[in-house]
Amino acid sequence: KAFTLKGVAATAGAKAAIEAAGGKLAE
Repeated sequence: KAFTLKGVAATAGAKAAIEAAGGKLAE
């Protein structure tokens, strides 16, 4: 479960980073 949680956290972090970058590009 620890490995899965790390994977989910990494995915969520990457998604947040992409959305943040996308928002800047959109502006």
